[in-house]
Amino acid sequence: MKIKFEINGHPIEINENPKKKLSEYLKQNNYFSIKNGCNQGKCGSCTVLLNNNPVLSCLIPLAEIEQTQITTLEGFMKSDEYVDIEKAFKQKNINFCGYCNAGKIFITYKIIKHNPFITREEIKKEVSFLKCNCVELDSFANGIYLACAIRRNRIKDKLHAK
Repeated sequence: MKIKFEINGHPIEINENPKKKLSEYLKQNNYFSIKNGCNQGKCGSCTVLLNNNPVLSCLIPLAEIEQTQITTLEGFMKSDEYVDIEKAFKQKNINFCGYCNAGKIFITYKIIKHNPFITREEIKKEVSFLKCNCVELDSFANGIYLACAIRRNRIKDKLHAK
């Protein structure tokens, strides 16, 4: 089946089995930020943005991505939001193991985008599904909290610059 979609801003057309999972396709095409963890949607290591919303790519058949925009961590790293997240995590000395990067960064993105005034306790509830323990939950929550503040300040500065 021919499937047209966009990946990291580049339109492509593929001829693939529509039942093949998006994570499998991405791994086979050298998108190394995608990890094959549980393949059941429980660990978050295969997270991508689908039309700018985090999804678990191991649960998405290629048939469902027709005419969508997929962003992997490789593409997201070029965004202002990634810079906000990276700055916060560096300030808090947060380093991930590499296995969980996509899940933790994209859940952070979801939080700073949709709820930039979230509390640390609310953050902990939001990220509880991520299974990797390479970063202690309180530290991770503090990093996300700081990322929210950095993003709010960047947006405020942009508005004042106009």
